[in-house]
Amino acid sequence: MRGMSFSIVRRLTSAIAATVVLVSLANARGDIVWFNGNFNNQNGLASERNTQVSDARTYDNFRLPSGYNTITGLLGQFYLTDDLRNAPVYWEIRQGAGVGNGGTLIASGTQAGGSYRVIGSGFGFNIYEIRIKLDRAVGNLRSGVDYWVTMAPVGNGAGRAFVCSTSGAGAIGSPIGGDDGLFDSSYFGVSWGRAVDFVGAGNANFAYGVQAVPEPASMLALGTGLMSLVALRRRRVRAA
Repeated sequence: MRGMSFSIVRRLTSAIAATVVLVSLANARGDIVWFNGNFNNQNGLASERNTQVSDARTYDNFRLPSGYNTITGLLGQFYLTDDLRNAPVYWEIRQGAGVGNGGTLIASGTQAGGSYRVIGSGFGFNIYEIRIKLDRAVGNLRSGVDYWVTMAPVGNGAGRAFVCSTSGAGAIGSPIGGDDGLFDSSYFGVSWGRAVDFVGAGNANFAYGVQAVPEPASMLALGTGLMSLVALRRRRVRAA
C-alpha cells in the first residue's frame, strides 16, 4: 500500500513539474487572445513611419479576455513594399481613444527583430504578416476594457505600408468588426479621424492581433492544486 502511495506522490510531483514548465512556456510565448481576422484584399490604410510618408498610424480596438493582463507580442498583416521587409516596427497601446481624441498612451516603442512572412498579394504589393515580440511586456492591464493598438513599419525615407482591412475570417476574441478603426496622421492632416471615412463602410476593421500571457494567479492555480494533493497524500502515508 505504501509503495502505491509513494508512486502516486511521484506522479503528482511530476505533474507539478510539468505545470511549472507549461507556466514558463506560456510566460515566454503567450497566447493570441485577440485577432481581428485575416486580410480580405478589399482595402488597406496607411500605417507607417519615415517611409515616403513621415507619419501615419491606423488603430483598432481590442479587449483582453478574463485572466489575461500582460501583452507580450503583436501581429499585423500589411500591404508592404519589399524594401520595408524586416524593418523595425513602431507600436502603441492606448486606452480611451475615440474620434478627435487619442486617449491615454499606455505604452509604445520601436521593436526590431520581427518576423516577416509573405501570406498573399494585392494591389501590386506583397502582403506580409508581421509578428513582433515586445522586449518589454505591457502589464497591469484589465480584461474586458477597450484598448487600442497600432503597428507601423519604420523606413529610411522610402517605401509604403498599409495595414490590411479584414472581414473577420479566422478572428479570435472581441470585439470583431464594427468599423471602429481610427486614423491619425500629421502628414495627411488628420487628427484622430474615423478610418471608415477613408476606406469605406465594412473596411475600417484591420488585421491586427495581440499576444498575451495569463495573470500569475491563473497560471499557478493548477500547480497549487496539485501541490495540495501531494501534501494531503503525504500526510495520509505518514498516518498509515
